[in-house]
Amino acid sequence: MRTSETVHPLTVASSEPVTPAERIVDILAAERRTGTSFAVAWPAAVGQVLADAVGVELEAWRAALTETRPAWAAAWERRPATRAQRALAAVADDPERQALAAGEHAPAGYCARCDAPILAVPGQCGVRAMYCGGPCRRAASVARLAA
Repeated sequence: MRTSETVHPLTVASSEPVTPAERIVDILAAERRTGTSFAVAWPAAVGQVLADAVGVELEAWRAALTETRPAWAAAWERRPATRAQRALAAVADDPERQALAAGEHAPAGYCARCDAPILAVPGQCGVRAMYCGGPCRRAASVARLAA
């Protein structure tokens, strides 16, 4: 029995808004408890979450969820996180990490959004990249448009 139509995301006790990623976690957890397969639960969960998004936010979340689907599937199967995922979690959870202030620029060679090092791209000699990749570039664009 599919229950994705009746699954409601958990209520967050804080006043912070619930992100689409947090809603996906709640929906997938509920679906997993009912015995639904990931192949069935994933499209239903993504559809529910994206139904509330509009415009640039919709496209940004669609791209982010599409690009991270393999990681969601691995988590569903309870496979251990990869080395890169553990490193990202360590950086993201660092209480001493501070975001750049508005108008402040990251040092050369580091992403203006997440401070990750920017690797040199062959054939782009002399081009100063501002972001480490597509997801950060899109997220920064979404943030600029929302401001």
